[in-house]
Parts: sequence; structure tokens; C-alpha cells
Amino acid sequence: MGFSSRHRPVSHSITFFAGGAPESPACDLFESYKKDATKLLGAAALSPRESESLSLLAQGHRNKAIALAMDISEPTVEFHISNARKKLGTKTREQAVALAVHRGLISLADALGAARN
Repeated sequence: MGFSSRHRPVSHSITFFAGGAPESPACDLFESYKKDATKLLGAAALSPRESESLSLLAQGHRNKAIALAMDISEPTVEFHISNARKKLGTKTREQAVALAVHRGLISLADALGAARN
């Protein structure tokens, strides 16, 4: 029986060719490249809640105000912002907002316009 990679993820192919060992160096290398590509290319899209949290953060709102506006708890706001930071590969909330604006994931015009109202 031949091996067909047509409908299988790349990680499956790497595992197969590495002898089926999921913790093989080839799989580790693949995961490393995948993580780097996500940081460089922004391959991991933000969820709607992560985008909304960053937009409200860009408007100058603190977690409590963001939680009230989104009708969620403060820990959930922290969770969404933390996930957005990880996906964008940033260390701070401010960096996440700046990078999201730069990549067009959130609109600076909308954020600034809403902040003025």
C-alpha cells in the first residue's frame, strides 16, 4: 500500500517519514517552523472576540470597561488579549495593538473615531 499525502496534514507526513515518532526531531523542527511562520506572516487569524478586545484597547479602555462593553468578565478579556498577543508574537498589549493596526487586523480610524465620540 502506497502513501498518499493528498488529504493528510504536513505534520502527519513528517511523522510518517520520521518513523512514526511524534516527538522526533523532524516533528520538533516542523513545529518550530510553523511557530516562526505564524509570527512572521501573521498566519494565525485573530478571533472576532480577540479583535474586538484589541479595538477597545486601542480606544484606551481598560479591562473593566472592555468587559462591560463586551458583556464578559475581566478574566475573559485578559484571556482574549493574551491569546491575541501570542498569535501576533508580541510581549505587551501595546505591541499587540500596534501590530494589529499595522497588519490591518483592526482599524485605527475606527478605534480613534470611536474614542472621540
